[in-house]
Amino acid sequence: MPKMPKINFPLYAVKRIGISKRTTWLIRGGAVLVALLLAGVMSTFLTTAGTPFIDFYKGLFVGTFNHSEDIITLLCGISIYLLLAIAVAPAFRMKFWNIGGEGQAMAGAIVTAIILLKMPSTMPDTLVIIMALIGGVLAGIIWAVIPAIFKVKCRTNETLFTLMMNYIATFLAAFVIAFVNTSHPESFPEIDPNRTIIKIFGIKYIPIVIAAVVLTFLLYFYLKKTKHGYELSVIGNSTNTARYIGMKSSWIAIRTMIMSGAISGLVGFLIVCAQTATLSSGLISGRGFTAVLIAWLGHFNPAEIAIYSCLVGFLDQGSTYAASLIGANSTYFSGVIIGLVMLVVVTAEFFINYQVKVRDKKIIEPKKKKEAQ
Repeated sequence: MPKMPKINFPLYAVKRIGISKRTTWLIRGGAVLVALLLAGVMSTFLTTAGTPFIDFYKGLFVGTFNHSEDIITLLCGISIYLLLAIAVAPAFRMKFWNIGGEGQAMAGAIVTAIILLKMPSTMPDTLVIIMALIGGVLAGIIWAVIPAIFKVKCRTNETLFTLMMNYIATFLAAFVIAFVNTSHPESFPEIDPNRTIIKIFGIKYIPIVIAAVVLTFLLYFYLKKTKHGYELSVIGNSTNTARYIGMKSSWIAIRTMIMSGAISGLVGFLIVCAQTATLSSGLISGRGFTAVLIAWLGHFNPAEIAIYSCLVGFLDQGSTYAASLIGANSTYFSGVIIGLVMLVVVTAEFFINYQVKVRDKKIIEPKKKKEAQ
């Protein structure tokens, strides 16, 4: 078999050492600006109505900051992304790849909706809400612990397992809707407004925002200041080291997934009980998958995750409104814009970790020089 010739490319990458945080965030900020510029250019090709390039940027800000209701809606969207991202972050720290935040939140939403709908009307509304909260959180925990147990006991692939659990939860929601409302199997019956925490707070999105702020601070303290948070970092760096110093990796994995499932189940409860007051198979609508990318970009650090959650929440709401201005399909436009921005930001991470250099011509063409001599 002939030997393959060695190819020397003119460019090569070397690992960066000692890059400052200021430079890191300048690169990331520049990537976001480049991505938004590309998004504006792309919008000009999606429609010929009006001035799409200008209308796109106008829609981004008008759709998010024009009215107080828009700002509250923006905070709610950011909070949901933030909660789902911090839910999977602890597991990611120990390299347990929990891709199941979407399904765990959906499981919590299903149980919450059933309890709010089916509990007798004679029961106090506050008690029913508390029961729904407990049920939603427990459902999220169960949905997260199942793949954790199989990983620990049977060495299954947690990425595939949690991914499949997402689809099971989605179809389970569709089955529950059809079972509960046989006359209209495509829609869930309306939940009594008195059995939602919208009535308690007056504004339906406020509980979600409060929960996001509180849990973000708590998780930051948990990961940075507690023994359990330290254990996650040790296991993530080296399972052999963790085993050598006596850490019980199996129990830590299950314990961490209990926490992830509880937060995700809480998200399902909050969406049903503080936002929609109903259940649908598209209730989470892919935000759990987006949250996985947010958690990764945030390096599993709640503070950085909060920054990326703000970016994605802003793009989600603003681009949806911008689509209506430029005449694009609002169903898919926001997803395309978020995907484009995230792709550029992920690419920027390469330039943060590596430096591209030009190879010396003497190294690229040594043979040609010998022949010339």
